[in-house]
Amino acid sequence: MDFFAGPAMSQLVKTMTVETGIKRYLPSELWKKSAGKVVGDKVVYKRYIGEQSAAAIVSFNSPAIAYTPPPADKAEAVALGSCESLTIDPDTFYALNSNVPFVQENAREKVITDIANFKARMEILQTDAVASVFANAGKIYIGNDSTSGQQAILGNSSGAALTIDFGVPAGNQFTKSSTYGGVTIGNWSGNTTDIPAAIKALKYYAISQGQPEPTTVLYGQSIPAYLMNNALALQTFLSRQPELNRQFMITGEIPNGVLDMKWVPAWKQIRVRRNQQTNARTVAQWFPTNQITLIPDLTANEYEFYEAGRAVPKSIGEVTADWTQAMGLFEIVQGYFAYAKAFCWDPPGASIVNGWFGLPTLKNPLCLLSGTVS
Repeated sequence: MDFFAGPAMSQLVKTMTVETGIKRYLPSELWKKSAGKVVGDKVVYKRYIGEQSAAAIVSFNSPAIAYTPPPADKAEAVALGSCESLTIDPDTFYALNSNVPFVQENAREKVITDIANFKARMEILQTDAVASVFANAGKIYIGNDSTSGQQAILGNSSGAALTIDFGVPAGNQFTKSSTYGGVTIGNWSGNTTDIPAAIKALKYYAISQGQPEPTTVLYGQSIPAYLMNNALALQTFLSRQPELNRQFMITGEIPNGVLDMKWVPAWKQIRVRRNQQTNARTVAQWFPTNQITLIPDLTANEYEFYEAGRAVPKSIGEVTADWTQAMGLFEIVQGYFAYAKAFCWDPPGASIVNGWFGLPTLKNPLCLLSGTVS
């Protein structure tokens, strides 16, 4: 009973060290858990939109002028996640109660492995959710996945039954033809496009909207070649920066510091699906080859990764008719949770329930600039 108690199993899931199955290449801070507590599935947050209105000028020693600051929008989103169950068959049940230490330990190891496998699947779901926010301009598309046949986060809007949209405005979504401050983004695949001017124009646009200056570029697979072949400015720049040029040539990826930006090879972040019937495996990139996404150094004003709280039973037992006593049998667990429940008495058996609910939340939709450059 101690082993199957809800809080104990939840702690086991949280501390389990397993491979996620898909490596995370986006900045690690995007998965940093929010300090804010969410009870239930409602993520309520303040949506911050920058303002650049100057204070009013008044005469010296004159009375103060009343000022009412604009309120931050109160926004609400529903946490997404999963809840799955694993059956403990009678043989495993008997083995867990065996007097032979070797048999009992093997049975425990099987249960722990099953829970670890769930955590790996859940971390892939989290990875997909975060990648979708930054690859799809603040949107998460949910629908029936054609490969797995299950509800999943989709790569784009095609087939989506539900869209979580954090409201990135159209002005923050660009193409090669978009113009900011008189500067056109341009076709970066052409070797005479002024890429430094395009980056500077995007920075200026963000600052003019009252936003933090972009510091990081998440980029698709073709972007390094665009920069390497850019004869107008970047080839000259790199020829005078031997260390940056050396890193570029060795790795084939854009080194940090080029154009005063941090560069993240977001093309490595992939989506993997396996067909439950045929076992066929499909792989796709989250970021199109010609896409870039610019973000600032994110703070809690711009972005948070929330985990929802779920009521979890403390032990395997029947809830009594007494309401106060019944409430004492549960506790709220933030993030991953796992518990066991009896499902059959003849023969005896149980079911392990594993779950996680949360939401990567773009609280300031103006801080993200995303588009294609060819």
